[in-house]
Amino acid sequence: MKFPPIRYLRPSALPQALDDLKQHDGSIKVLAGGQSLFPLMAMRLTEPEIILDINALDELKEIRDMGDCLAIGALIRHQQLIEDVTIQQQTPVLSLVARHIGHLAIRCRGTIGGSLVHSDPSAELPLAICALDGELIVQSADETKVVPAEEFFLSYLTSAVAANEMLTTIRVPKMANQTKIAFDEVASRAGDFALVSVLAIVTFRDDGAIQRARLAIGGVSDVPFRARDAELLMNDAALTPELVTRVARTVSEAIEPVGDLHASADFRRHLARVLTGRVLNKVIAGAKGDLSWNPSVW
Repeated sequence: MKFPPIRYLRPSALPQALDDLKQHDGSIKVLAGGQSLFPLMAMRLTEPEIILDINALDELKEIRDMGDCLAIGALIRHQQLIEDVTIQQQTPVLSLVARHIGHLAIRCRGTIGGSLVHSDPSAELPLAICALDGELIVQSADETKVVPAEEFFLSYLTSAVAANEMLTTIRVPKMANQTKIAFDEVASRAGDFALVSVLAIVTFRDDGAIQRARLAIGGVSDVPFRARDAELLMNDAALTPELVTRVARTVSEAIEPVGDLHASADFRRHLARVLTGRVLNKVIAGAKGDLSWNPSVW
């Protein structure tokens, strides 16, 4: 289908953009990369009266070192997450998962802010921000809010950003020393949204025990799923093959996936168990200094 008739606004500064959102509350949609918005408009699943193109807002294109965290502008492209040296060194989880997003053309246009606001529970970046316990800066013309990741994703394709608000910045903590990461997913085709994905972030103590474990599962609920019970099993324990088996079983018992035309509920549960074991075994390999361990390709 062709797009319905729309008005087009392209503000040159953030205050102007926020004022436009306030003035046209409810009839306006923000355009960042357009990789999610345009298909929805083409299928007439959303029909805004006005498009607010924010691509001229240079203040949303910065990556700033804030000491204990990085502040990432909402207009940072997926490909920048992969290539930026600061991201690679300080929060490599984002570089790792971004490699699995769509195809190169999509990664060069899609933005981190757009992906998070779109709030698809199968997408890689919402999963990563949840696992990292990130904070999201949401602004309107009247106030600025700091929203924890666990409160940002409300339901399928629904975030905590109101119609008169905009996600402007994502704050993510820097990775602690002795932290290993691993990610894996299963999709119908390369570049498709994952049927199920699993991300593990594991920080070890000097004695080899786990100081803190974070485990997030995508594609099994209407928001990214943090496997809290499984994390508790790993904290202060040695990451052995036996523990990996227990954790994978705990994950499969904790989730309640819904079947659809792409995969049944039982198959998603099976994938979650298998992928959990797979990523944790990769973490074990990395912790042992296995030379074949390369998180950049996992």
